[in-house]
Parts: sequence; structure tokens; C-alpha cells
Amino acid sequence: MNFEQTVARIADLKALIAAQTEEIENLFASLPQSKKIDTYPAGRYILRVTDNRRFDPATAVKALTAAKVKAISVSKPDSATAKRVLSGDDYAKCQRSFGVKREVIEVTDEDTDA
Repeated sequence: MNFEQTVARIADLKALIAAQTEEIENLFASLPQSKKIDTYPAGRYILRVTDNRRFDPATAVKALTAAKVKAISVSKPDSATAKRVLSGDDYAKCQRSFGVKREVIEVTDEDTDA
């Protein structure tokens, strides 16, 4: 495959993944069992429905006393505040690379006419 074909294949695969992800969500939604937390045998498979719970700071503030909130709170640099307060150069000094970001953008006829 040449470069152009490889990029086109990546775009095709990403579209396929998106379509399959949507199909999976639709299939889960069609199962009445997928709404109640439990384990359901299904032939050689098991459908396990669990509660997906995560720590939520806003909920913690509402549920806990002020003393407990203070006990679990930490002061740390904040990205949004840093963007607002620091110069572009100083903000750049605070950034760390997490690798490269790759994306495939389809060029439409409108893009080529410009």
C-alpha cells in the first residue's frame, strides 16, 4: 500500500469502528436485561451488568462534611487556571508530551475549491 492508500484505509477502519460501536450500543439497548445489575447466562457467553461508579468531586462535596472534604482535598496546579494566568511561554514549560496525535481528515470538494 502506498501512503495515500494507507491513510484511506485508516479512515475506512475508523468509520467501521464507529459503525460497529453504534451497533453494539443499539444491541445492548435492545436487551431488557442490560438495564438491571446482574449476571445473565447466554449460551456460551455471560452478560454481566455492573454499576460503573467513579469518584466525583462535586458529589463528595455534597455528601461529606466540610472537615471530611478538607481531609481529602489537595492543592495542585490546575491547567485551566494556568492557561488563564501564565504567558504562552510559561504555559508551554508546564506541558509534557504524551506521544503524537494522529488523525485522518477527509478532504471534501469544498476544501479543494478554496
